[in-house]
Amino acid sequence: DQRRQAGPPYGFGHIVGDETLIAMAMILKSFFEKDEFIYRFGGEEFIILLHKTEQAEAIEILERLRKRIERHQFAQVGQKTISIGLVSLNQNCDSGTLFGRADTALYKAKESGRNCTKSYEQLLETKQISPVESREGSVDLF
Repeated sequence: DQRRQAGPPYGFGHIVGDETLIAMAMILKSFFEKDEFIYRFGGEEFIILLHKTEQAEAIEILERLRKRIERHQFAQVGQKTISIGLVSLNQNCDSGTLFGRADTALYKAKESGRNCTKSYEQLLETKQISPVESREGSVDLF
């Protein structure tokens, strides 16, 4: 079926997209320890808070997750990949700025061909991005 190879789950309709997101959430839940927090943020985005994890270790963990998802066969849509943007919480900034930095790293991962993990701090250090001092718009946490 030509549509089966077409791409993201939303190309298959809401039901298949929802089933794929549920399967993705189940993979995330089974992958992480009980100390980690997983949140769905928007349509296809998730936030994962890694508890007491240094950046190098976080990158290693997130790369293992990315590879696990890459190997998974999702019902209806087959293999899918994820792009990951990482930012450290130990920075002295508000939540809006933190989300802006994570978004910057995520979009850099998408621009880099997708299916990879990008760290805001590493991108900044290597001058691949400009510093994000604030985020436009608001973030409502509830």
